[in-house]
Amino acid sequence: MMADGHLNKCKECTKKDSNKHRYDNLEEVKAYDRKRGNTPEHRAKNRERYREEVSSEEGRRAKWDYNTGWRRKNKVKRVAHNAVWAEIKAGRLVRQPCERCSATKRNTRSPRRLLQTA
Repeated sequence: MMADGHLNKCKECTKKDSNKHRYDNLEEVKAYDRKRGNTPEHRAKNRERYREEVSSEEGRRAKWDYNTGWRRKNKVKRVAHNAVWAEIKAGRLVRQPCERCSATKRNTRSPRRLLQTA
C-alpha cells in the first residue's frame, strides 16, 4: 500500500492478486478464517445477528420477503436449481468434482450450465 492509502492498481488486478495469495497460502488462510470466526467479537456479533434476523418476527418476515422477491426475480435460476436437484435425486445426474480445483462440491445450478447440457 502506498503512503496515500491506495494500492495503485486496478480492481481486477487487486482481485487477481488476492485470489493468487489465497491459493498460494490456502492452508494458512483457511486456518486464519476458522480461528477468526471463533473470536469473542465475532461470536458476539453472530449472536446479535441471530437475535435480530432469526428469532424476531420482524427478522423472519424480512427474510421471507427477501426470499419471495428473489424467487420472483430469478425464475430461470430457480427452475435450473430445481431441475438439477430433481435429476440428482432421481440418479440421472451425478455430481462431478470441479475440473479446476477437484473439490467435490460444485455449482451446478447455473442456468447457462443447464442449457449447455440440455
